[in-house]
Amino acid sequence: MLMQYAIETIKLTRIFKVKSPGYIVYGNPGSYLISLYQRLAGKEAGHEIKAVDNVDLRIRRGEFFGLLGPNGSGKSTLLRILACLIYPTSGTAYILGHDIVKERDYCLGLVNYIPGLMAGGAWIDPKLTARSNLEYIAGIFGLSKEKVDEALSLAGLEKFADVRVGTFSTGMSAKLQIAIHLLRETPIFLLDEPTEGISLEAAIEIRERLKYLNRKLGITMVYTTHHVLEAQQLFDRVAIMNQGRIIALDAPRKLIESLGGKVAIEVQVENFREARLHSLEDLGGIDKITYETEDPAVGRGRLRITTTTDKTRDLLPRLVELIFSEGARITYVKIDEPNLEDVFISYVGRRMQS
Repeated sequence: MLMQYAIETIKLTRIFKVKSPGYIVYGNPGSYLISLYQRLAGKEAGHEIKAVDNVDLRIRRGEFFGLLGPNGSGKSTLLRILACLIYPTSGTAYILGHDIVKERDYCLGLVNYIPGLMAGGAWIDPKLTARSNLEYIAGIFGLSKEKVDEALSLAGLEKFADVRVGTFSTGMSAKLQIAIHLLRETPIFLLDEPTEGISLEAAIEIRERLKYLNRKLGITMVYTTHHVLEAQQLFDRVAIMNQGRIIALDAPRKLIESLGGKVAIEVQVENFREARLHSLEDLGGIDKITYETEDPAVGRGRLRITTTTDKTRDLLPRLVELIFSEGARITYVKIDEPNLEDVFISYVGRRMQS
C-alpha cells in the first residue's frame, strides 16, 4: 500500500540547553543555528529553549509544503530534525513511514537536505566546470556520467555544463547546488531558505525550477522561508510557525480568506503619543489596531489598523483627521490587501520580523 504521507510528526519537540554559562548547548549530530546561539548567549547553565514545541504535522506525498515564520521560530530546527541531522528531544517523526531515530540510516537515503547558498557551497570547487564538479561527486558515490547529464538538464544548467563555476552568478550557483542533490534520487527535498542571499531575478528562477521538479518528478518539497510573498506564490499548503509551534496551517489562499476580507491600513506617524491610541480605537469600524515604536525621541512609529473592505472608504478620512488633531504628523499611508503576515498578526498580535 502506498504511504499517503511523505512526512508525519507526532508531538515533535527539540530542546536546546545551556551546558555552561555562555551559549554552549547540548546536542547531537549536526550544527546549530546562529539565532539559537544568540538566544542562549549569556544565559546560566541549565537554561532551556524549546526550538520545536510539540509539533504535529502531516505532509502529503508530492506536496510543495512551506514553513513560514520569523528567524528563530523553529523552522530550520524542524527541517534539520527531518533531515536526521539532529535528534528530537521527545516525540516522533516518520519519513515515508520510517522512524527518523530508529531507522535513521534508511531515512537519510530518502531525503535531500539543501541549505541556502551561503551555507551549502562546501561541495563546489570554483576552479572546475559545472560538469567536472558533478562528475567528481558522482565518482565518490559510484554514480554514472549519465546521471550527471540528467542532473545538469533537470537543474537547467545544460548550456553551462562546461563553464567554470567561478564565473557563475549566484543564481547559477544555486542551480548547481540543486544539480548536486539531484544526483541522489530521493523522494523528498528539504530546502532551508534556498533563495536567501541571491538576487530577486535569480530567486524567481530557482523557485520556478523547484516547481518544475515538483511537478515533473513528483518530489515532495518542504521549504522554509520568512518571505510572505514567496510563501503565497509557491506553496500548496503552508504552516506558519512562531516560538517553535505551528500556529496556522492551510493553503495560503484559505488562510488569507479566513481573515474575512479584512484590509490593513498602515500609517507612519511622527510626534505621536502612544497613550492616545484609545482615541483612535473609539473611531469605530476598527477590528484591531497595533502600534510599533520606531524612534521614541521624535514620537515616530507605525500604526497598523485592521478593518474590512466596506469600511475603509469611510474610516480613512476620519483616521487622518483625528491623527492631525492630536498634533501628530503623517509621513505615509499604505493600504494593503490581506496577506500571510496579517494571518500571523491575527494569531500573535505583532508583525513577523525576520
